[in-house]
Amino acid sequence: ALELYNQAVEICPNKMVFRLNRAAVYLEESNYDKCIKECEEAIEVGRKANESFENIGKAYIRIGNAYFKKGDLEKAISSYNDSLTEHRSKLALGLLNKAERILKKKKEEEYI
Repeated sequence: ALELYNQAVEICPNKMVFRLNRAAVYLEESNYDKCIKECEEAIEVGRKANESFENIGKAYIRIGNAYFKKGDLEKAISSYNDSLTEHRSKLALGLLNKAERILKKKKEEEYI
């Protein structure tokens, strides 16, 4: 899949959806830093191409998911909030609430 998305990005460099799909592959491969970088590039391309706020929001969700899996809950929460700024979705709200609950519990346990 990654090879095909690479080809698609070469053919259509101004379509953010191919970059988002490539980022999804990186996320599944546990290559979180590449996923984050790819999503940031997708956001930049998407803004230049006037992509929908929904697609920009999806990119921020994917960044948040990468940070979440890396264990950086604060950056994940920030990314989910960025997503909600772009497009208010139930998915982003749910992920934000989950990350906030886990972070709160983690801080309480550290305090004890």
